[in-house]
Amino acid sequence: MGRRRIAMNDQTLSAAVIGCGYWGKNLVRKFHELGALAAISDPDAGVRQRMTQDYGVPAREVDDILSDPAIDAVVIAAPAELHHELAIKSFAAGKHVYVEKPIALTLEDANAMHEASIRAGKILMVGHLLQYHPVFLKLKELVRNGELGKL
Repeated sequence: MGRRRIAMNDQTLSAAVIGCGYWGKNLVRKFHELGALAAISDPDAGVRQRMTQDYGVPAREVDDILSDPAIDAVVIAAPAELHHELAIKSFAAGKHVYVEKPIALTLEDANAMHEASIRAGKILMVGHLLQYHPVFLKLKELVRNGELGKL
């Protein structure tokens, strides 16, 4: 699939995923399917090689991603202790930020990220996707089987 940019209102976006581990690899796959994946970053050389082979995008250092004007947004799937630092740097570089849960490890860091997004005029989005949680899978099954009545 060729790379295309995703439209958000009148703005087009391309994204880089920072952290391609347990959940990050799923985000890489999804952003690639959307045609919005511009680059990846991960400290593990094997992961970087696999991602670049599988998805045809470059593996880059975080600072290179942040300084690239062609990249509009970063997707932070790194360990939670890095969320605050990466988000603040991303906003300072003029990027939109999608960060996996938890947003941060402290309320103060979460508030600082929110304030940085406002100052930068950029979007801060937190991924609280629960569609694969066992409780929601069971609920989906109950609804599908009609066990909860007509909904």
